[in-house]
Amino acid sequence: MLRNQLETYDLKNENLHSDEQRSEFRDGWPVVLAATFGVGVGLIGAPIFTLGTFIVPLSKTFGWTRTQVSLSSFCMVFGTIISAMFVGRIVDRFGARRIGIISLILLCAALVGMTQITADIRTFYFGLILLSLAGCGTSPIIWTRGVALWFDKNRGLAFGLTLAGTGIAGMVMPPFIGWVIAHHDWRAGYLGLAAATAVALIPVVLFFREPSDRELADRRSPLAQAQHAAGMALGEALRTRRFWQLGLVNFFVTSATSLLIIHLVPLLIGAGIGRSTAANLSAIMGATIIFGRFSTGYLMDRFHPPFVGCGYLLIAGLGVILIELALPNLVGVGIAIATFGLAAGAEVQLVAFMTSRYFGLKSYGQIYAVQFILFELGVGFGPAAAGRIFDAYGNYTNALYLCLAAFVVGGVTLAALGKPPKWQPN
Repeated sequence: MLRNQLETYDLKNENLHSDEQRSEFRDGWPVVLAATFGVGVGLIGAPIFTLGTFIVPLSKTFGWTRTQVSLSSFCMVFGTIISAMFVGRIVDRFGARRIGIISLILLCAALVGMTQITADIRTFYFGLILLSLAGCGTSPIIWTRGVALWFDKNRGLAFGLTLAGTGIAGMVMPPFIGWVIAHHDWRAGYLGLAAATAVALIPVVLFFREPSDRELADRRSPLAQAQHAAGMALGEALRTRRFWQLGLVNFFVTSATSLLIIHLVPLLIGAGIGRSTAANLSAIMGATIIFGRFSTGYLMDRFHPPFVGCGYLLIAGLGVILIELALPNLVGVGIAIATFGLAAGAEVQLVAFMTSRYFGLKSYGQIYAVQFILFELGVGFGPAAAGRIFDAYGNYTNALYLCLAAFVVGGVTLAALGKPPKWQPN
């Protein structure tokens, strides 16, 4: 009798979880769609992916060197870093919707303002810093915070779909802005970015919002509702081993993937591969970044997340070995680049997902903000280190060794995180 009762209870519980999973996407898909648009035009989306498109026209117009224009990436990183903690604090207090909408409007205005820069390169740097401050509320801190409130059982996949906006922006926006600049000028390019931001604002205004208490009550058990307000405060999280383990993985892996993204084409050209072929091969990374977003999210919802992340990073480590052995064989190089794309696609939502699971949603914005600062530091450090190594040795071999070490150490450290806690209401 007792065994039958337990089996009946398990069956009911399984059906409840299945119904909850279906209801999450039934109710939350508009939020994910809107967040995908927000991520795509936000700071780590279109503005970063199109930065290189402006290098040649700005250099020709104002006589700036490539090095001078390339330093612009540090201006955007600087603005993002100094604003991240402020954004994390206000999103925990006021919610994601209000901050995201206001920041998109300000970002749109800042992009229009970029048309007013002059031959004094300091106006370009200052404009980019203002751009990053205006768009500080368009980072993944905002969009993942909003999506996390709608999803629990399918949170990994929801994060993957949301953050795929960066991959889509990387595929669509550079050709579009390049076409605009070719047919008009660089000022029109910034107006094109502003127009894309304005278009993305429409679904954000219409669909991006947090669930009401009544919606949570209709879809979730009382314990699951309470868990949305459970978790650690920032100070508590900073005192844990897991926070710094995750931060270590975040910084090392971001350094490696950003190094590979920025220096991949020069690396291939230096190995004797033609410029156009190298550019075509680099497109493989963009496609696999999107696949990495989806697949990582799907697998993290079904298996132990640290092991999933470790697997992707170790595969990328094998890719580093493969590209060193395969160059200039195009098939081997293409396979290696695909593994880099998987790692780059996995890294952002790995950190967002792990933050929500290991530290809860109580202070998610502030805790993820610190992790996002480490992410941005990695974005700046990795490419700069590779450039220094190339200048010193004339090749990228030692830079690839650093990438291999980062992927292996990152994967092992991630696997050692252990099982996430079951958050209970305070």
